[in-house]
Amino acid sequence: MQPGDRYFSLEFLSTDYRSPKDNYYSFYLEGYETTWNQPRRHNNLVRYENLRPGTYTLHLRGALMPNNIALNERQIRILVLPHWYQTWWAKMLLTLAIVLWFFGFFRFQMKRQLEKQESIRLRDLDNLKMRLYTNITHEFRTPLTVIMGMNDNIRGHEQERGLIRRNARNLLRLINQLLDLSKLDSGTLKMDAVQGDIIAYLQYLTESFYSMASGKKGESEL
Repeated sequence: MQPGDRYFSLEFLSTDYRSPKDNYYSFYLEGYETTWNQPRRHNNLVRYENLRPGTYTLHLRGALMPNNIALNERQIRILVLPHWYQTWWAKMLLTLAIVLWFFGFFRFQMKRQLEKQESIRLRDLDNLKMRLYTNITHEFRTPLTVIMGMNDNIRGHEQERGLIRRNARNLLRLINQLLDLSKLDSGTLKMDAVQGDIIAYLQYLTESFYSMASGKKGESEL
């Protein structure tokens, strides 16, 4: 039987021709039935429906007398072909596809989990660096504040004191800029535009070399 066939039928006759109309017939389909049906006259038409895919053996008997029917038996092999999706290789491919899908899904979930953990680790590392950076920058402010306070207590040397004061203030400004960088990385920095005096800035740059120039002058006089 081909895939999609719902039934098959078969008509058979006994080889005893003495009285064909009086012959008795019996049959059973091995693999579908377990017992013979009762011998009856004209019972020579076989019909089976909705058989599952597989191999069957049709046993046939026929004789003029019911007592002799067991002596005259024939067998026919019946093969019911399955649909393509019922074959072993189709089931194997389907099983393999399901296994591969679960394996791919598992790998995808593992990759997402690892990426998430790596993102959390990098974020925590950045936060740690930022806290360390901020703490160190704040530590720079303390000695500068002390220097500026001690500078205000010194008497005389007004030019040197002014130079120390300006450089300390500029160092403090640079430290504040470093703190602003940490705010920029964290996204909390707000723009604060101010006007500056370029003359005072240029004066700061030239006065920064005042002590160096004085040292060179002393060496040349020697």
